[in-house]
Amino acid sequence: MLSLFGWIWGALVGLFAIQILMGALFPRNIVLSAEGFQVSGLRRRPLVRWSSVERFWVLRTPLFSYVLYALTGQLRRENFGLWVFRGLPSEADGRLLPVYELKADALLEVLHDWKTRYG
Repeated sequence: MLSLFGWIWGALVGLFAIQILMGALFPRNIVLSAEGFQVSGLRRRPLVRWSSVERFWVLRTPLFSYVLYALTGQLRRENFGLWVFRGLPSEADGRLLPVYELKADALLEVLHDWKTRYG
């Protein structure tokens, strides 16, 4: 008979395996268009319009670098959940994970260029 620790360990390994499998089957992509950008993966996220983005910047951590973005004042949503549960600074309204083909600094340049051109 398995102990409680065994069941918990098995559940965690199973969840990790499912996450790895879903990431392989549905890789995250970022789609840039004249209207804005959209992140897709397992499900497609809403379009973020260039005109609604106030700024982009890079957050560097010991393991990864993320591109964060802040929305303009009137479109800013309550970001308490992002701040607490995802560990983002309170001024960030979203992040782009480091799973795309570009490193964070290169992605930041591309996003700035597209925002300048179409925003």
